[in-house]
Amino acid sequence: MDRGDRGENGIDKFESNEFEAAGYKWKMVIYPNGNTDENGSGHVSVYLAISETTSLPAGCEVNAIFTFFMFNQLRDNYLSVRGKMRRFQPFKSLWGLAKFLSHDTFKEASNGYLVDDKCVVGAEIFVVQRQAIGECLSMEALGVSTR
Repeated sequence: MDRGDRGENGIDKFESNEFEAAGYKWKMVIYPNGNTDENGSGHVSVYLAISETTSLPAGCEVNAIFTFFMFNQLRDNYLSVRGKMRRFQPFKSLWGLAKFLSHDTFKEASNGYLVDDKCVVGAEIFVVQRQAIGECLSMEALGVSTR
């Protein structure tokens, strides 16, 4: 975890390496001590950021539904929390959960999320492709008289 901002108590913010999903490039942004700017104190905060927004055409938006995961290393399963569909745009390229998991739950050893000072976090991304479909219809074709 060397790609983060360091505060007094370790890492305040961590950014993942860039990865590709659904034809777009993304990063995860994690605040282990909570994102205090969004009232996330006492929690682990997780966010998804679309990268390279400057390469998106003007007016372009990417609509995505995403789910965040944290691996339970003791039970070999995942905690998952689905976010709402969000519109990623050049001026709003980051969405997530300020209160993904409470510190009490995260730090409790018997819960299995933090083992040997390590945790595993991931995201699943589903991009909703918009397609405009239009038809022109004539009242005469419907047999409706306009007289």
